[in-house]
Amino acid sequence: MLRGDVHCFGGDCYALAFSIPAGLMIIALIIFSAGSPLYKKIHPEGNVLVDVSKCILFAITNRWKHRNDGDLPRKHWLDWAKEKHNDYLINDVKKVLKVLLLYLPLPMFWALFDQQGSRWTLQATTMSGDFGTFVLKPDQMQTLNPLLIVVFIPIFDFGVYPLINKCGINFTPLRRMATGMFLVVIAFVLASLVQRCIDSTLPDFPKGNEMRLRFLNLNKDPMFITAPNQSTLLSGIEVSNYGTLQLQDGKAFIMRLNETANCSATVYHEKSFTLLITENLTCNQITDFSKKPKGSKAHVRIVNALPDVVTVEIGDTQWENIPSGGYKDYEAVERGIFNVNVTSQGKTKIVSTQLLDFGGAYTILAHKVGIQVDAKLFIDIPPNSVHIAWQIPQYFAITAGEMMFSITGLEFSYTQAPKSMKSVLQAGWLLTVAFGNIIMLLIAETALLAQWLEFLLCALLLFVVFIIFSIMAIFYVHVDSAENSMDKDSCNKFIDNSRDKYATVMDDHNG
Repeated sequence: MLRGDVHCFGGDCYALAFSIPAGLMIIALIIFSAGSPLYKKIHPEGNVLVDVSKCILFAITNRWKHRNDGDLPRKHWLDWAKEKHNDYLINDVKKVLKVLLLYLPLPMFWALFDQQGSRWTLQATTMSGDFGTFVLKPDQMQTLNPLLIVVFIPIFDFGVYPLINKCGINFTPLRRMATGMFLVVIAFVLASLVQRCIDSTLPDFPKGNEMRLRFLNLNKDPMFITAPNQSTLLSGIEVSNYGTLQLQDGKAFIMRLNETANCSATVYHEKSFTLLITENLTCNQITDFSKKPKGSKAHVRIVNALPDVVTVEIGDTQWENIPSGGYKDYEAVERGIFNVNVTSQGKTKIVSTQLLDFGGAYTILAHKVGIQVDAKLFIDIPPNSVHIAWQIPQYFAITAGEMMFSITGLEFSYTQAPKSMKSVLQAGWLLTVAFGNIIMLLIAETALLAQWLEFLLCALLLFVVFIIFSIMAIFYVHVDSAENSMDKDSCNKFIDNSRDKYATVMDDHNG
């Protein structure tokens, strides 16, 4: 909102959009620092992550050194670290590795989840955000996720989960996480269907050796045009439909105008053009959009059919000094209803009011009707027609999936981690997010698929991961949280007492 609605330096105000969050972070840092003395700070003893790494590395190297010694096999490969590390650390590492093994499929979830801020926002830019009384910007759609989380937390905690338990279903944390994955699969199937609807509204853009061509008659009188694969009688101050040509790249072809004059145009593959036909029956070939313009703004260009040089102003955008029979290229304009101001011979006049809608491309023709200056609007590319509200179901599904996966996953990791290893599992959880972003980057750069197929591919990949994770969850043995609550001193005391009892029994036996 700050970026789009407030303008600075002649465009979107990114400086304001970034400076306000930066200022708030500075304020938060000051408040956090001021409250720091109020907390009891317990300094960590050593580096747990380093201890875990050393334990694993020593177990591997020690096992490799004794591979041919004929030693008795040990129950677990980490038991080969007993020569250097205590049983407490080894047992904790075993528990951590069991949980980290379950983390292996998780990056695929984050690869899809984080597309809310990228692919889904780009999808929203190709949709209409007009709600009548207000207009929703594409990037504002992301706020639906945190809003739904606030609503879903009490619903799930006091409604969904208790109801499932009353039905006699043992809805374990791992089952919740698997269900969350499946809900995200559904979200991306819905996103794929929405994208298909969007694609169906797009015009047939040229591909291969095709070129699209149309004619804009700047004359008041009708014009009969004979061209390859296309002949038409075009009214005055009117534009024809696009015709598709398949010719050799860079070659020129000739058209007849009213059977009295010739007009040439140059062919370029996968391009769209408009031929401006002037009063003296000459042609001016101008380039059109050959694909849907990016972003949600409207794109407008001006063609001058008046005998004088004109300047046209729409909102804050100006097209200056347009010669007779000439044009000025596309400029991005915010969506809205605007007055078209035409300045000719030093006089400015509001000649029309036009709606420039989301994602549309328009040509505005300045011309005369009788003795009055007027402006006529031609649609080059239709505006976005699929409403942004169709994204709401996929946001519902992905937010419900996040509730079941992310919140439950953090809770599961905390309860299954030994007291001294909770930071290790937290680091592992954050690594799954990082690897998820890398996976999404690889998919986006190598898939080279249509967007709806890319969404479907992502859904399929996560569904495979959902199956794998569900199978892994079946064989996971849950650890009682009370078992992990025993601290190191209690564990050592228990071991010392056991050793004393064992020594007493042996002394009595020997005596």
